[in-house]
Amino acid sequence: MNGHVMYKDKIVGTVVDGEVLDIQPEAPQFLKRFSFLEPWLESRASDLTRTHMRMILRALRIPTLSEVKSVLFVNAVSVTDSFWFRSEDKVDLTWDEVRFKKQMFVDTSLFGDPSILQALPEVSPELTNIGSFHKGWMLREGKWFLAKRATRQEAFSEIMAYKLSQHFGFDAVPYFWEEEDGLITCESFISEGENLEHIFSWVGENTDYSDFKEVYERLGFSNQFRNLYFMDALLMNPDRHEFNTGLVTKNGKVLYMAPNFDNNLAFISTKLPDSPQRRGDLLTQDFLDEYGKQDFVLYKETVSKILKETQEEVNSSFDLDLLLGWIMSSFGMLNNPDPFEDSTSFS
Repeated sequence: MNGHVMYKDKIVGTVVDGEVLDIQPEAPQFLKRFSFLEPWLESRASDLTRTHMRMILRALRIPTLSEVKSVLFVNAVSVTDSFWFRSEDKVDLTWDEVRFKKQMFVDTSLFGDPSILQALPEVSPELTNIGSFHKGWMLREGKWFLAKRATRQEAFSEIMAYKLSQHFGFDAVPYFWEEEDGLITCESFISEGENLEHIFSWVGENTDYSDFKEVYERLGFSNQFRNLYFMDALLMNPDRHEFNTGLVTKNGKVLYMAPNFDNNLAFISTKLPDSPQRRGDLLTQDFLDEYGKQDFVLYKETVSKILKETQEEVNSSFDLDLLLGWIMSSFGMLNNPDPFEDSTSFS
């Protein structure tokens, strides 16, 4: 495969027989570390095992097991960065011609809408919408929003993670529950010319928190990563991985660590607590081994208020006394001194 890796309209790498040569500072971090095109293309592909994605691939006449072909169908363009691939037979192609300007096949990606099978083939941002959940990119008033299918418990957990992060002053992505369609949505935090580069581009398959920590500390984001790790431990998020945390770059320079996002498997997503007393687990123990107890402040009144707000937003009827006790118990395990005690209750 021959051509050029592009950052908007700038050539940042020359591809000769699949190898990326003459890599520029503005090139994707992935290629600076591993200079072969095909693995980079594969890392940008949607999860082709998703049932709804297979419908899209069939409609576009793309082989259902070919990640590379699916990504090349859209010139490796993604909503979350300004990188793409220009093959040697498309030398006049420009960024303005290839970048996504409208949503396409989002109803199929989210709900399995079969009408796509009657549509003409068109480029779709769903082909580079990575992850295993049914999700889709929506364009609303010129801004991209990511929508994800969710249960009420998943939505409650995602919104709680945002609201608690906000209380602590941690950077996190706001999420919203759209009950009619059963979706949690958030606006893309990537601005024009910025690139979300997942931590995978630095650590590869070394995906332990300690591997993430080494990179973030080296690049000057020690506190921000500690905060992310703390929230994962606090809300028992088992799903922090190499593709849902990362760094935002522009023109080859790291701007900031990506805000906390993708917490829909945390807290009560899969199961409500059996007891208001949280038992110790690997997440809390690993955090304490790495950082020790923290000095954050969280009062019951604050948690009560956040729980009530979230209950109203999600239109749920969960036992808030149970959840309040569990969160304060979790907080007490991770912090010193112990949390303030009072009689706040929902009964």
